[in-house]
Amino acid sequence: MKPILSIFLGLAVCGSVAAKAADSRPNIIFILTDDQRFDAMGFTGRFPWLETPNLDRIRHEGVHFANAFTTHSLCGPSRAGFLTGMHSHRNGITTNQEGRELDHDKTPTFGQYLQNAGYDTGYIGKWHLGEFDDPRPGWNYWCSFEGQGNYDKNRLNINGTQIVKEGYVTDVLTDYAVDFIEKERSAPFLLYLSHKAVHQPFIPADRHKDLYTGLPAPEPLSWMDNMDDKPEWQRRMVMPPEQGTRLRRKHPIPVPEKRGLGTWPAKIGTHQQRNYLRCIPAVDDGVGRIFQVLEKKGLLDNTVIVFAGDNGYMHGEHGMGDKRQAYNESMRIPLIMRGPGVKPDSTVEEIVLNLDVAPTFLEYAGVKIPDAMQGSSLLPLAEELPVADWRTSFLFTYWRDLITAIPRITAVRSIDKMYAHYPDGDSIDELYNLANDPGEMKNLALLPESAPLKQKMERELKQVMAEADYQAVVARPHPEDLEGRPLGVLVNEEFGPDGLACTGTVVQTIPMNEKLDSHFGCMVFECIVEPESDGIILSHGEQRTGYMFYVQNGVPGFCFSGGNRFHALDGDVSCLNEPTHLLVNMDNHTSEVKFFVNGKLVQTETIYCKLHRWIQQYGDIALGGDPDSQVDPYELSKLGGFTGTIDSFKIQRKRMPDSELSAYAREQAAN
Repeated sequence: MKPILSIFLGLAVCGSVAAKAADSRPNIIFILTDDQRFDAMGFTGRFPWLETPNLDRIRHEGVHFANAFTTHSLCGPSRAGFLTGMHSHRNGITTNQEGRELDHDKTPTFGQYLQNAGYDTGYIGKWHLGEFDDPRPGWNYWCSFEGQGNYDKNRLNINGTQIVKEGYVTDVLTDYAVDFIEKERSAPFLLYLSHKAVHQPFIPADRHKDLYTGLPAPEPLSWMDNMDDKPEWQRRMVMPPEQGTRLRRKHPIPVPEKRGLGTWPAKIGTHQQRNYLRCIPAVDDGVGRIFQVLEKKGLLDNTVIVFAGDNGYMHGEHGMGDKRQAYNESMRIPLIMRGPGVKPDSTVEEIVLNLDVAPTFLEYAGVKIPDAMQGSSLLPLAEELPVADWRTSFLFTYWRDLITAIPRITAVRSIDKMYAHYPDGDSIDELYNLANDPGEMKNLALLPESAPLKQKMERELKQVMAEADYQAVVARPHPEDLEGRPLGVLVNEEFGPDGLACTGTVVQTIPMNEKLDSHFGCMVFECIVEPESDGIILSHGEQRTGYMFYVQNGVPGFCFSGGNRFHALDGDVSCLNEPTHLLVNMDNHTSEVKFFVNGKLVQTETIYCKLHRWIQQYGDIALGGDPDSQVDPYELSKLGGFTGTIDSFKIQRKRMPDSELSAYAREQAAN
């Protein structure tokens, strides 16, 4: 395969030639929503009272891709797939929480390709890759915000200038989109309008806040799934948050054999379903305004409009909310398109993917589709042309991120079959025949009579993984950025021959500052203690983001909480009345944490959600306890402070190879 950058530079030449024919090339508008289900549009009929006249117009004047899917049901990775036409393992965006950003030289976006081909390109809205809102390559006009943004007021980056903008975010972004379309230009334009809606916390516009009151929400097909034949971690997903979001492998919370069932709450739905649906009309209003400005300027007939959602969303299916998983409602997305050559009121039943959008735009723009793109142009399907060898199944993937219960996923999905394998643990597989089990209620992977089907789907999974060149371990696209934080020893407290005496409460604090920010780099925390009782040895932060060393039942441990996701690593033997060296290596770049006790590695864990950037409200480092019982209010903070001595406490920002780290831990323990 040619280097992607070489292909991109080659296309720059082709693009300059293609630009001469700009008047004949269509304008392109791509509208993307966040977490909108495939059936959350009026014309689908799923919610009889949901009205989306402008989305319905796109559908009736164009094509509905009835079997559209994302290859990775998570905001950032799915968006990277739309932008690059590549699977997550190829473009490097496998998670949300790690703050990964595309390498725009190695994996260019359709914005770069079309800009290079003479299009006037504009990006407006949620980017959600990386941890900054600066303009990205490929966009002549840029209007975005950091992370998820807010529904009411946002700090916008407009072409490199920061402003604070009041107003309901869906309407504000539509305002900027309309202004972009209004601009006089001789070249065709590409507009990417990326909404925050309908992502949680599901705050509708004031004009829509009372919609659908009293109207019954339809019951999901799988609401009565007791999940007794599903993996144990799936049942953990429906436990209360204070249990389901805790990761403590050596002391797991018991998981019930079955999910408890109850009557469907038709009056309110689940997981704030009604407010979720109330966010959609503002999006639809915005689509209507875009139609109006296109008609006013006489541009509609030569403009392609594509509307999609980044991933699906479960509202009570199997008792769950959210997305991420390989279930139907999680991986299916809305996808409709109108424009030149598209047959009105048509439906495409073939499997199409988020990866197909980028090559579709390139074909519309007359740009050669590079071999590195793993999607295919949708134009032949939309124009009802014969297409040979179109896909009949595809690879779905997921890497561990935020939700501590969900493992890495590799799955294959066809129109009527889904097989999911979980490679990193002892989880059972899942296999469903959606032709007669559309709710995915009966796991065929456990049935002897389904062994031939399972074997067939295992082979198909291996095939799609090979075709996609799947890689389990995916390096970050960019080197680590410490944003000026120093390396080396940051804190080195020695408390003398008698140590720092602790009597069950905080006895000393170490001032925190940006240099000690545990969000950046590879942090090494170590202390030498001699505990006489259970309790908190030292702590910093709160439940939202914090960490602490502790002793429970005589055994030392280390826990941290990022985004209210709790991780705990525990030792194996008692340390009471014994000098004990504790060391934690928390690597934010590899998302891995290691816990050593007396020079021995006792546990390694994935960082599902790393510690947030330090701000003043998170306080100082407290020695001897957890001052406000905040880091783990459900359990460990209740231990209170420990009794005993702290001989030393040290913090470094330093990355060591595994062999060097192990040798260092042994050396420090011996001293």
